[in-house]
Amino acid sequence: MAGYLLRGNVFIQAVNSAGAAIANEPVHGPINAEMLEFTPNSEQINRTSNNKKTHGKSLSTVTTSSPSTVKLKFDEITTDTIAAMLGSEATVLNTGAANVSDADLTLSAGGGWTEIGHKQIVSDGLAVTFATETLKEGIDFELNYALGLIRPTTTGKAKDGGAAKITYTALARTGVEIKGGKVVHPKWRIVLEGENVDNGAKVNFEIPYASLQSTTALNLVQNEFLSPEFEGTANVPQGKEIDFVYEEVTTS
Repeated sequence: MAGYLLRGNVFIQAVNSAGAAIANEPVHGPINAEMLEFTPNSEQINRTSNNKKTHGKSLSTVTTSSPSTVKLKFDEITTDTIAAMLGSEATVLNTGAANVSDADLTLSAGGGWTEIGHKQIVSDGLAVTFATETLKEGIDFELNYALGLIRPTTTGKAKDGGAAKITYTALARTGVEIKGGKVVHPKWRIVLEGENVDNGAKVNFEIPYASLQSTTALNLVQNEFLSPEFEGTANVPQGKEIDFVYEEVTTS
């Protein structure tokens, strides 16, 4: 009799609320999974005795199925993974470029930053004027180009803050955006292709429709690799009768 020590590759695929694969949605993987745990649950319903000598004892028991639970943990992170952790949805980010001339700006005193109005500022063509004088970057002000923030230096001409004007160019920004406010939890088909290394048996395991949510906080400044963990329920896809399939394959 062999022991059981499984090694394998885990794949995931997004499915819809009926448990069917979403059109044009590829299978992703293998992902570097640290854990794939499946627990088939059941509930016992007892018929208890009310007779004097056997009061409180079980006369018969019926076992019924309860939803199976799933846990999945991995450390390969995409924007879709971040969105899943946040219970949100990744959408397209697309903001146009901007050319701004002599826009009014109020500089803050005491080291505080002021928002310019756009992000992804470029240095070419940048000009800041204060009381008719042109300010010099690094001497009179600092600029965070990525976030579009400006503040006066503590020793420059605008150290006490006040009204200014700014001319700048901002680049177009494209990519992915994740917004809160709408709760969207991942629905995944999970497939394991593995091997029991103790006896060489080939194992295939599939959860066709797992509805999950993240149990891991998103620490944005941690000093270690992020390994989100998802927990949830294995559902029976529409038109099916099973919530998992386990196979040990013998090739003849």
